[in-house]
Amino acid sequence: MANTITTAVKKSDSMSQQLHGQLSQFYRNFLKEHREILNGHGLPARATLFGQPHDAVILVDTASIIVIACKGTATDTSSTEHYIDLSSKGEVEVPMLMRSAARDFGWNDMIPLVFSRILLDKSEVEQKKEYHQISEAMVENIQRRRKVADELGITEAFEYLANAKARFDTGGATGFSDCKANCRNAIKSLMIGLAKTEDINLAMKQLNKEGLLGKREAEVVEAISNLISKLHGLASKKGTHPPLADEDDALFTLKLTNSAVEYIVTLVSKAKGL
Repeated sequence: MANTITTAVKKSDSMSQQLHGQLSQFYRNFLKEHREILNGHGLPARATLFGQPHDAVILVDTASIIVIACKGTATDTSSTEHYIDLSSKGEVEVPMLMRSAARDFGWNDMIPLVFSRILLDKSEVEQKKEYHQISEAMVENIQRRRKVADELGITEAFEYLANAKARFDTGGATGFSDCKANCRNAIKSLMIGLAKTEDINLAMKQLNKEGLLGKREAEVVEAISNLISKLHGLASKKGTHPPLADEDDALFTLKLTNSAVEYIVTLVSKAKGL
């Protein structure tokens, strides 16, 4: 399985024309329904990866239709789709396919979707029910996240994170530096929203004092606080003439910031019963 995707792409003639046509129509119908649902909820197409141009690998094994999607190299006018038949492999593991996609295409932040293969033989009406269910679940998650952000007063922090991802996707030295700057602002905005101060150590002590970090020893809270402070420093420009960030630096900072923000938001949300 180590070279599953690479091998399958190179042997694109291994998929029958009929199966390719079925999968292509299936995926395009899903994207159309998904975008209509986003619009029906008043959400922009870019609210989800599937609402905007993206790259995707659409695979089929004996039991499932597996979609692995990523922003990849897609632009507003160009995206790439690979169709792969893995029926001879039996039932494949999604995590293994995602690791293969990451290695073969250099993808990060992938989103998998899994449909039953039986749907290929179902009517468009039955397929549409499945599209609707999956898309509504995505919308519900977006709305829940927005509600939490509004109630905690951290909408701006999430906006900075979204901007960080967008600037990383833009790429280039300036884009990567802007990505790190937005990460730094996301951390600062998070602390201000939750504790009314941008001083990370003070904010974390305040949150702990209010019981918003769960049952944690003072030493643990201090360690977490120090980690986030170091992360804030990592995202900050240093020196009189700081060098522009490269891709590895920006991606490392972005992933750590995402994890730190999600961790703190999860703790505070649970403590507040959100």
